[in-house]
Amino acid sequence: MTIRPQMQAFYASAIWQDIRQQVLTRDGHRCTICQGQPERLIAHHLDEMKSNPPETWTNIDRIVSACQPCHNDAHGFFVLEVT
Repeated sequence: MTIRPQMQAFYASAIWQDIRQQVLTRDGHRCTICQGQPERLIAHHLDEMKSNPPETWTNIDRIVSACQPCHNDAHGFFVLEVT
């Protein structure tokens, strides 16, 4: 199994859903970067998953809550606004 399908399977798992809820609760349902409280938060891995073995993906100490803009910034993504 290549890393991409393995990551997709992990994100669909009950284990990930439980970890995600633990992280969001621990962080008070706030973005740990900007302290915002958006409607939707992402449980963000501080370490690139593709660079680390799957057994590290559940380390709750290396996962934080992030809003979409902060998550995009963390990964160097950008979103173009269409006006």
